[in-house]
Amino acid sequence: MLTKINLIKILIILIIISSSAIAKEVEKILFSINDEIYTTVDLNNRINYLKILSINNTDLTDKNYLKDFVSALLYNEYIKEYKININEKILNDVYNSLLTNYKKEKSNIYISEEEFLRNVRYDYQKKLILESLLKKKKGNIFREENNILEIYNIKLDYFTFNNDINENLDQILELIDFNDINLSKKSLKNKLIDYVYFTKVINSFENIDNALKNEVINNKKVFLLKKKNYILIGKTTKVFKNNINLKITFFKITSNEEINNEIIVCNNLDNIRNEKNISIEKFDKIEISKLSNFVKENLLLINDKILIKEDNSKYYLILCYFDYNSKTSKEAIINNKINDEILKIKENFLFEQKIKYNFKLYE
Repeated sequence: MLTKINLIKILIILIIISSSAIAKEVEKILFSINDEIYTTVDLNNRINYLKILSINNTDLTDKNYLKDFVSALLYNEYIKEYKININEKILNDVYNSLLTNYKKEKSNIYISEEEFLRNVRYDYQKKLILESLLKKKKGNIFREENNILEIYNIKLDYFTFNNDINENLDQILELIDFNDINLSKKSLKNKLIDYVYFTKVINSFENIDNALKNEVINNKKVFLLKKKNYILIGKTTKVFKNNINLKITFFKITSNEEINNEIIVCNNLDNIRNEKNISIEKFDKIEISKLSNFVKENLLLINDKILIKEDNSKYYLILCYFDYNSKTSKEAIINNKINDEILKIKENFLFEQKIKYNFKLYE
């Protein structure tokens, strides 16, 4: 028979074995950097830290959490390799401030103070490196842009094809409908036509092909470019920017008789006024928000005009002047360019340092 003492010993052994099995099941090796292993325990510490900092981070996917953690560690390796000095006073000030807020919130998410400091250090190091790399892009960021970018949000949608489709170009043009991209893709696929589709928002013309840039500036809504190695078919979409206090001045031209459309241009309005049976009404500095979508979508550029028919009368509207806060718009352009550059820097850094620091991902 088992004595009471032996029974207790067996129970203790079973608990230890069970705990060990559970630990092995919970802790899993995820990846290594320079042969140093990182597990799910390390990742969970990072996740808890991010959740404590901001409730917005709770919506990140597992994949994004992992990418963030790998990124933080690669920046850490970079700091160590190049022996970049860290201002410990600033680091500790940030740490103490965040820690005080964490304790004050009485969060139900636990993280040790040691892990908390480690992760604050990761983020501070990352900030220093990004700022240093971003300074090298200063010339591009503050380069003056065409003022078309001050007024409009511009989006490009385009398909690229190999030059060997030139003989079937008319057929391909019929298959593409930029109002229904998915249908266009399906139609091209059904015809076994190879293509690559892109969509992008333009915050700068720096890396835009000159021919493509001209199409955008000249307001070619749908365009076709034949290059040496490819053919590009695309569309530009311009929308007035918000938050720049944009106002437009346009004129309403009414007549009982037919008006020659070609003479309706802004610098000819004074001459038109002298014509009989023509009346011109000015709408000065009207806020964009007060205009109908129809007007906003059709009066986009200076000298754009639309013909309106109402009952037995008809009239033209012509756009002649913009008024907006140029300073605010330029600041928004710079901020967008900074965000674009940071995104590119992050992606390039991650790609390059994974190779350099021998990153290995384990299934």
